[in-house]
Amino acid sequence: MTLLLYCENFNPYGFIKDKYGLINNLVVGLQLPSEEIQGEILFVLYRISVLQCTSRDDEGADLFSDNCTKLLHLALEALMKTQSDDFRLNCVALLKVLAQSGILENTFSSELNGMDTCEADNFMQMPDDANSSFSLSSLLAEAIKAPLLSPDTEVQIATLDFIFHCLSWEGFSRKQIRVLLEENIVDYIFEILRLSKKIDQVVSSCLRVLHLFSTAEEAFRQRLAVGFTTLVSALSHVAEVPFHPAQSQMLELILDAVSNCPGMVPTKHVEEIGSALTVMLQKHLGGEVGLLSEAVISVCSIFVGLMKCPSSNRTSKLLDLAKEASKLLRS
Repeated sequence: MTLLLYCENFNPYGFIKDKYGLINNLVVGLQLPSEEIQGEILFVLYRISVLQCTSRDDEGADLFSDNCTKLLHLALEALMKTQSDDFRLNCVALLKVLAQSGILENTFSSELNGMDTCEADNFMQMPDDANSSFSLSSLLAEAIKAPLLSPDTEVQIATLDFIFHCLSWEGFSRKQIRVLLEENIVDYIFEILRLSKKIDQVVSSCLRVLHLFSTAEEAFRQRLAVGFTTLVSALSHVAEVPFHPAQSQMLELILDAVSNCPGMVPTKHVEEIGSALTVMLQKHLGGEVGLLSEAVISVCSIFVGLMKCPSSNRTSKLLDLAKEASKLLRS
């Protein structure tokens, strides 16, 4: 079976006769105490999930659905316990494919729907400052912490992509996002960004996940205040890269901070942000760095927000930068 899945010269998916039985046996096998066996099983499940997505045979459209809840819990528990980056990569790769396909979205929604009426009402009516005990979201948060701290960049990026797909679901509620925020996942992401060495793929993965977390508004801004210095330091890199894939997300995050939390922007950051934005406009008009129309609007809005920051009164540099930016936009 494993040899078939490793083969790259043909698609072995059609050779698997009882796909449902195979998935069921593999999921049961994840309960074995051997991490080596668990790792092999996770890789086989990952390969099957990929082959299912690329196969023209629609037979296995819901191949994982019957075992998805059990598989998700076992995979997250294994991910939480392991110390191996190879194991983490196999596990997160599987979870990412399942998240991207939408199968895991149903599982998260089903957990809430599976509560009795009283439990569901308590969960949905929970005040914003309450500590949620929503078990699956809590398990998810605990499981992704170690991979986010991994020294292996590939593991970090795969985990960030998995989080991105989870946060992108329509069925992933604000309360579930709150659980991840309360478990300090955003702090982990800011730390990855700080140590990213400006590797584009890492920076982009961090920014697009942070942008989705920003939908939590006030709860996110408490974390943004802590990571704002890191965000500003990454801005200069994004400003230099033509059509950076996370350009819009970066500008919207900066705009969120200066518009809604002006008091947390010190004079130093006011000047740094103003300088970076001016460079973006200069390079855009010079044909070096392209800006989407939405990005140009964000740049203008950020300048307006910066002028309203209390710390802007302590620097004359921002006014000069704003005048320069205005000239560039009129040219």
